[in-house]
Amino acid sequence: MTALFDRLLSVKLHIDAPRLLLLLSFMVLSQHLACTTLPNPAMQQEFLLHQNWELYIPSDSTWIPAKVPGTVHGDLLAAGIIEDPYIGDNEQKYQWIEEQDWTYRCTFTVPDGFSESTRKQLMFEGLDTYAEVYLDDSLMLKADNMYRSWQVQLDELQPGNTHQLRVTFLSPVRIGKEKMAQLNYFIPAQNEQAPTDARTSVHTRKAPYHYGWDWGPRLVTSGIWQSVKLVEWEKARIPDVHFKLQDLSDSVAVYEVEIEAEAEKTGPSTFWIALNGKLLTEWKDTLQQGVHVYTHDLQISTPRLWWPIGLGEAYQYRTTVEVWQEGSFAARHEGKLGVAKIEMVQPQDEDGKGAGFFIQVNGKPVFAKGANYIPADVLIPRADVDQVIEDALAAHMNTLRVWGGAVYEREKFYERCAEEGILVWQDFMFACAMYPGDEGFLNNIEQEAIEQVKRLRKYPNLVIWAGNNEIWGAFQNWGWKQKFGYNQQQADTMWQHYQAIFYDLLPQVVSTYDSSKLYWPCSPAAAPDRESSPLSGDQHFWDVWFGEKPFTAYEEEPGRFISEYGFQGYPDLATLQAVADSQPLHWDSVFLRSRQRSPMNWIRQGFNGNDMIQRYLEKEFPIPDSFPNYVYLSQLLQAQALEHAIEAHRANRPYTMGSLYWQLDDCWPTVSWASVDYYGRWKAAHYQARRSFAPLMVTAQEKGDSLLIFGVSDYLERTPVKLELQLFDLEENKVVWRYVQEDSLEGQSAKKLVGFRTRKLIKKRNRTHQVLRIILTLPTSISAEKVFWFVPRKEVTLPKAKLSYSIEPVNGGCHLWLSSDTAAFSVKVALPDEWKISDNYVNVFPGTPRRLAITGPGLTPARLRSTVRLVHLSEVISQEEL
Repeated sequence: MTALFDRLLSVKLHIDAPRLLLLLSFMVLSQHLACTTLPNPAMQQEFLLHQNWELYIPSDSTWIPAKVPGTVHGDLLAAGIIEDPYIGDNEQKYQWIEEQDWTYRCTFTVPDGFSESTRKQLMFEGLDTYAEVYLDDSLMLKADNMYRSWQVQLDELQPGNTHQLRVTFLSPVRIGKEKMAQLNYFIPAQNEQAPTDARTSVHTRKAPYHYGWDWGPRLVTSGIWQSVKLVEWEKARIPDVHFKLQDLSDSVAVYEVEIEAEAEKTGPSTFWIALNGKLLTEWKDTLQQGVHVYTHDLQISTPRLWWPIGLGEAYQYRTTVEVWQEGSFAARHEGKLGVAKIEMVQPQDEDGKGAGFFIQVNGKPVFAKGANYIPADVLIPRADVDQVIEDALAAHMNTLRVWGGAVYEREKFYERCAEEGILVWQDFMFACAMYPGDEGFLNNIEQEAIEQVKRLRKYPNLVIWAGNNEIWGAFQNWGWKQKFGYNQQQADTMWQHYQAIFYDLLPQVVSTYDSSKLYWPCSPAAAPDRESSPLSGDQHFWDVWFGEKPFTAYEEEPGRFISEYGFQGYPDLATLQAVADSQPLHWDSVFLRSRQRSPMNWIRQGFNGNDMIQRYLEKEFPIPDSFPNYVYLSQLLQAQALEHAIEAHRANRPYTMGSLYWQLDDCWPTVSWASVDYYGRWKAAHYQARRSFAPLMVTAQEKGDSLLIFGVSDYLERTPVKLELQLFDLEENKVVWRYVQEDSLEGQSAKKLVGFRTRKLIKKRNRTHQVLRIILTLPTSISAEKVFWFVPRKEVTLPKAKLSYSIEPVNGGCHLWLSSDTAAFSVKVALPDEWKISDNYVNVFPGTPRRLAITGPGLTPARLRSTVRLVHLSEVISQEEL
């Protein structure tokens, strides 16, 4: 209650007694009531309409229970009408769902707490997608955009009355075909999994990946995918408050505050703004009838700043904006404010040949460590946002890119990221396709963009607004003009539509509603009007994988900010077994070919991601006989790719200042670029990302005949370090050369620590018998470690390692100590899903036991001993005894 009385004392003494009493009552309520519905009729109330929904089944004219928020696919699955579309080939069996119209209904009673005289609105936060909404058989609205919210004024609703709400969703594919037929040319949609002449996704403002992508299924959903609310207000309401930062220093943060308010009538009013329950400013104005924006200057003395992970606390103030009209309370808006100046900085290089591209927070450069994010399910309402963010945090990520082929995520995603200190790169929802440019389409996406920019600009961690994913490069370089036979007029028309959206409409929206953020027309790009280049801007680096270059290509010419790169790996064997429906599992099996969605027919007809994994695997490892071993090696291969890329990017700081791999998570169980599979099982790549993104990192790069060792520190202060190199001979089973160096790393920096001529390091020893163990240690005993291989592992003659382990019970779990009689590489500790391990796919050297911390429900030494299973490299690949 201290803040309550502080606030009272700050109010001017001319407040009359009735107003003071009302103020005190309101403040006590606001301190003690956690629900959104307050008994004061002057305040906004919200009533969620999430219960008693049913879905109509046309085939047998019945109604089944439905979930809101939810999807048709989810409701059909829950009712047993369809089987899990992720199992076997069920996806193909259920394509009929996208062709059908679907109707939802519910009956609700207007709450008694609602007043007869108040304003009432029915609010849909998300309808997927072409929807007709009826109240008691009267058509209330038509919706045509998954990314917009929809409101209906229903002032006539009376407390205690019962009504029926009905929502009919028209087939998005059928409507898309109707729109497509109105054009005299075909608009390419690169990744839609449909015949070329039936790709309709570009005509519908709906998540493109629902139509299929090169890592996801085609499940074109319908449904009420976000909340439905009945909202009441009386005198006024405040839909939006925008704190526009004008200046920031250690002593003061200066804001212009924009308050959007809707009032029933015009009258003299008083506005208040409070931070953390303390009144900061008060002023008088005239509240106008209707919707208007009111501005006021605000200063926060000695502000407590919001910082991303690694730079400080992700602090946010609680904000309260109140309006009093004619001496009585009218409206209130509550939110959060993170005081931070976020910039995308683009300094010109001294030679004028390129420009930097990096995030700066409160004047400090930030190296962006992270990944590209997609919804963790095709059926979005059931996706576990929290788990994905936990996985990102566990891998030391500070940045996530919300990619443009999915959805603007729900509030929970942005709230969690802001609370944890994760920066967000935000794409508008356009990807890998051209789009229509008619007036209706442009008006629709303008309203979408305005709503989403206004919704998301309040988050302190939002870095950038990117217009689209890869469309500029696709239209220029992917051969669409020739492939689809466009004449010059058609090509010019599509390009004019592109310019209208990405060079006119979207930048104008960002400039108007979130002017402090950089608008970037297309990711990737060297500049707003220039093709991607390693010299400037952001880069999608796919020379490895699609271009078939070796992993060392990541080190050859790293760009300034690599916002996409990646490599596929198989998910956990248990994941594949769970969805294979007893079908044979082999990299070239019918099931795994159907599950693989990355075709590369330009290499040869039928060539896909499984073939590409096989190609790279043949270069790096002996091909194993068993599929479980194949899965294990494919994961090591993916981890190796991320290791090369992330460490090359970080070692190249400050020229390179961003490394966001594709992709963090999966939307269904499949073979993909994800480092965490659909069921939340970490691949070897995610453990490697955790090591390579760690605050202290050490790496090695072979440049010609030289081997260079780099250290990287994300700590804030200069730190002394000790570097130790051990050349380990696998044949002799011992360290045959050692080097120790005392050094230091500046805070937030990368440094070449030492370099050697490789031939002098190896001398006359056989490269196939040598590995270099690199250890970098802080005075606090925090260390980073890496093993450098001089040749591909298929050329290395590995000894047959004999692993042993011991278990030490500790508070909160167990320590697993691994020992080996010789060097054991990529040791996988297989555990039940509910247990977590501090590291995995680790290396164990003789005489140096490796400690791993394990936690989880029901964990005991006895259970761990009976459950744990170890797999390592020398038992998987074919070897000869040394």
